[in-house]
Amino acid sequence: MPGSGPKDPDLIVIAEAPARTEDLWCRVCLKPQTRRCEQANHARGVPLVGKSGQLIRQLIGQAGIDPNRVYYTNVSKCSHGGEVGSNPTMVQVRKCVGTYLLDELAELDYSRCRGVMLLGETALRG
Repeated sequence: MPGSGPKDPDLIVIAEAPARTEDLWCRVCLKPQTRRCEQANHARGVPLVGKSGQLIRQLIGQAGIDPNRVYYTNVSKCSHGGEVGSNPTMVQVRKCVGTYLLDELAELDYSRCRGVMLLGETALRG
């Protein structure tokens, strides 16, 4: 799942891995995917839109940063098939960091960026 947000962010948030909510979020309708989305072949997958993501966006706003000026992504780009609440393995993370995340981050303009926020041990280790 690719990240989402402006290409010239004020902040970059990198979480661990997408949850089921994020995997099933419609990128076109900006809500959980419906049968209509599937029939129209809408792309899906948006990081940090579930309950945790909503809380993070709220806290970012309270810190004085516009949540819409933040680029959100995950160190692991896909659900890893583990138990709910489990972390991806470092092998899964390394595949995503080397293959996808570094290329994704290289496309951003850092001239406005105040920093990078890593959420969780897996994001930090990745």
